[in-house]
Amino acid sequence: MRRSVALLAVVIVTGSLVLGVWAGPAAGQSGGGATDLTLEQLRPNGQHPANAPPSVRAAGSYSEYAVKDLPTGLLVQEGEESPSWRYLRKGTTVNRDKLQLWSKRGYSAEQKEVIVRVAYWTTKTRTVTTDDGSSREETIARNVSTHSTQATLGPGYDYLTINLRSHFDTKRNAVMCVQEPEEANCLENPGETRWRFQHQTSATSKAAPVNSLGGQLAWGYGWLVLPFFGVASVTLYGGRIFVRRAKSPPNISPIWYVVGAIIVVLFLILGWDWVSNTLATAPWLISAVAGIILGIMAVEWFSSETYNALFLRFSLTDGDPDPVGSPPGDGGARADGGEAELGVGEPRRPDDAPGVLSADAVPIPFARGEDGIRTAVRDGLRRWWARARGARADFKPDGNMQTRIEVDKGPYEELYLLHPEDEEPLQYQPEHHELTLPELIEHEEVEVDTEEGVETTTQRRVHLRPYLLGIGWLGASAGIGKLLAQSPILGLLLGAGALTAVKIARPISGELSANLAPLHYHRALATMLTHADGLSEAKAWDTLFRDLAEERAENKADKAELRDEQSTSQLDQLFDRFTGEGPVGRVSNGESKEEAPADD
Repeated sequence: MRRSVALLAVVIVTGSLVLGVWAGPAAGQSGGGATDLTLEQLRPNGQHPANAPPSVRAAGSYSEYAVKDLPTGLLVQEGEESPSWRYLRKGTTVNRDKLQLWSKRGYSAEQKEVIVRVAYWTTKTRTVTTDDGSSREETIARNVSTHSTQATLGPGYDYLTINLRSHFDTKRNAVMCVQEPEEANCLENPGETRWRFQHQTSATSKAAPVNSLGGQLAWGYGWLVLPFFGVASVTLYGGRIFVRRAKSPPNISPIWYVVGAIIVVLFLILGWDWVSNTLATAPWLISAVAGIILGIMAVEWFSSETYNALFLRFSLTDGDPDPVGSPPGDGGARADGGEAELGVGEPRRPDDAPGVLSADAVPIPFARGEDGIRTAVRDGLRRWWARARGARADFKPDGNMQTRIEVDKGPYEELYLLHPEDEEPLQYQPEHHELTLPELIEHEEVEVDTEEGVETTTQRRVHLRPYLLGIGWLGASAGIGKLLAQSPILGLLLGAGALTAVKIARPISGELSANLAPLHYHRALATMLTHADGLSEAKAWDTLFRDLAEERAENKADKAELRDEQSTSQLDQLFDRFTGEGPVGRVSNGESKEEAPADD
């Protein structure tokens, strides 16, 4: 018996507390429930005085009312005294559960009791049959609900905060009116002091469910700290696995981070209502996004298994050291092979030497796979994701690998010499993705044994499983987004992105082919370098032309001497050799000789 009495007392006390808490927020308001107001009673919007700001309504001599609302936006300042409050304009959708009703009266006027009534409704079209049998469409008001607030306005400028009912799911038509206590119901009898608008509560205007410092700490720890560390840990662990498969981090260019930041800012400005509603409903999304970004940036610091290789292609361009048709006096050699005039003309530069040794250098990062094959690696998130899923760009040389040079020091570990006569000795196609949808109908040729022999027929097979699974995945993503973030669109976008990255985008391998130099190319290279070194000794055109002119003059003198020697008889040569006698003043190699007198 005592236990029953005690239990009854507990139930009564608990019920009293619950009723007190429930009735607390409703203090100062009355009314509610469905009413029989018609659309003709709800549609009027009051009388707006000419040249007055929006939402101003006349309230007698030297008096007026005005309604203001506080918008929701990225740069809106919160608070009752915020300068962001603005006059309510026609056709505006109010996204908060409160409005401000301002009054302007004489400073010597007395306080005034007013009743503010608000009605909400939706519309519906129905078919009405008239007495003559014809039918017509008419719009009626449905789901009508009302509430009222009684308050006191002081003289001068004064305002009231009018609380509205929450409508998170659907947009409602609303009308608000002001009347004095002794006047008739202003909703049933439309007057001048009325305001029409639409109302849909934004999640950002909802009060936070904490009222203590301990509650704020628990809310922040549970909705911000834990999701951040959880998502960041998962991203780092998955990133390490994918980096190991791809042999290197994605190495995203910093310009993409800047572009991403600009896109995020523009998206916040243009779609702030949707973003704010989503984040207010699921604040853990902020921590999740921050954890993912931190994880992606940290993946860039993971160790890489790549090394640098350099591909070189040498080429030598020879000039013409004999300027045919040069005018006299320009420092060139004469056409007859004589000495050139030196010291005439402008000086030449050392760069004017007629031989240039050029080289095309292409650095490419390499990584060795598990099978030992060299694979080219290129930076980029998409190529990194393709390598992580198994795509490769293997190195396939066309030539002798003995032309590879091992480098002991420097930024390159290997050096490859390309064929000097090939204009495009290096062909590189990196790994990439290809967007492919699974085939819905597959055609297959089947051989069938018949009485006449073997015939080939075509059979069709319908593959609905990939499409059914894909549609089911998208539906589940939208449902999860609705459950966790109250946004099926967000869930659908994330699900579609994951489906595209994993199933629709198929990784395609690339290839790196190089036409390497022949086996004995090092000897030809040494000869070419020696020739280039000889050309480099020509410091100016004048020096080169003087050497050529001297060489031609010497060759001409040698040829003249040979002709003189050929004209001398063998007898004279023998007489000169044994007696020492001969003509006086014979010229030999440009030098005169005197013969000794003969003995008697």
